Amino acid sequence: MAIFQLNKTTQTKIASQLGVTQGAISQATQNKRNIFVVEDDQGISAFEVKPVFNTNPDLNKISNILLQQLEPA
Repeated sequence: MAIFQLNKTTQTKIASQLGVTQGAISQATQNKRNIFVVEDDQGISAFEVKPVFNTNPDLNKISNILLQQLEPA
């Protein structure tokens, strides 16, 4: 399993695998959206971590914790 944050170097490959345009990936990275990509035996998927309601969580801290939890032991 591979888990990584979306970045500029993976745009074309990930866009193709997720069925979106490279421009959509570019826009997401430029807007600093907290998007993670998970690639395993069943394929590839992506999810975004973002605040809800009127909260202001530390998204970097949450992202680091998620990466640690999702990485295989």
